[in-house]
Amino acid sequence: MYTTQGFVLRKYNIEEADRMYIIYTKDYGKKNLFCKGALKIKSKLSPHLAEFADADFDFVKGKSVEKIVGARMEKSFVNIRGDLRKIAIGNFILDAIDNLIKPDHPDREIYILIKKALEIIDGHKDIRKAYFSANIFIWKLLILLGYKPEFDKCAKCGMKLKEPYFDERTGEFFCGECFRRRAGAGSRDGLYREKIPPNPPLQRGGERTPLCRSSLEYLKGNPMAEVNFDEIIFIVKSFMRLHLEKVLKSEVWITKLFDY
Repeated sequence: MYTTQGFVLRKYNIEEADRMYIIYTKDYGKKNLFCKGALKIKSKLSPHLAEFADADFDFVKGKSVEKIVGARMEKSFVNIRGDLRKIAIGNFILDAIDNLIKPDHPDREIYILIKKALEIIDGHKDIRKAYFSANIFIWKLLILLGYKPEFDKCAKCGMKLKEPYFDERTGEFFCGECFRRRAGAGSRDGLYREKIPPNPPLQRGGERTPLCRSSLEYLKGNPMAEVNFDEIIFIVKSFMRLHLEKVLKSEVWITKLFDY
């Protein structure tokens, strides 16, 4: 028998009474764990197998699946569970983890990061800051997984970036001259046949604008007194879409709730 701590990322029903749980565990990484009878009213395990809760799990290896045989909820993030908007933000975090991380690759740093992220979301009174914190968590997760961009030099010419422009199609940063050449003269670059679509956080008066330097410094891990929330959220979501090659369903839900 194996014992560990973890967070339920997702669950789905199997037949009439059973359920499969996708759990990120402290010691074994992401696991797909089967729970027999979880849908029964008298199930002793299912109350402890909830999202937005830190729990202890006991599981054993069966012939075809690994089975949960014990569960004890240690901490429930009640402020998330009691607020529809925080549920949406929490689901965004769990959905990102489930999609970005492969099973059976343990990393305690990721487990600690998940716990800290849920604690921060649970404690936030400002819902906009809670959503921003969720995006920063996803950014840190992407960095841990090795998806770190080049911040200091233009991805095309290699010059030091004074006024960085972000290309959401490639996840790269460019100087103004190279960015405008790519966006407006795609045939010369051989990359795009159409202009890069404008995005509200990065345009003014119909023209694409450089990033705030504070946004870039913040993403590099340097604390800043003031940051542009919208710019950072846009960059993080663009990076995640790029590496997943899709938009998460939880992100669509957030867009409907918050108009982000």
